[in-house]
Amino acid sequence: MDQALDIATEIITAYGGDEPEIRLTSIDNELEFDKIQAHAKDAIDDTDDTEGEVAIDFTPGRKFMSAIAFAVGMIHDADRVYYFHLKSSDYHGRSYPEIPRTESELIDFKEVY
Repeated sequence: MDQALDIATEIITAYGGDEPEIRLTSIDNELEFDKIQAHAKDAIDDTDDTEGEVAIDFTPGRKFMSAIAFAVGMIHDADRVYYFHLKSSDYHGRSYPEIPRTESELIDFKEVY
């Protein structure tokens, strides 16, 4: 997690952005679907248009968690709803900067639909 946070901060600040406010949350029980839904919806509700965009990434995780994150992002109007597609399983578990750009595709379902 620390590596991912460092990479996100480095990318945002390299492009002239302010250091991001990063809030980490967790869900105690994977079967508490209402809490999973609230987890994603709270991110959308907590940000207004003057603060920036909300992006939901449903790539990682269990299938049902990904399905819930996708639905919440689409239904509750997140600015972006991303799926990061790896073209090869050779890169599973690797961090984004370690994956060749030709081996991945970032799909924004808000643009697709």
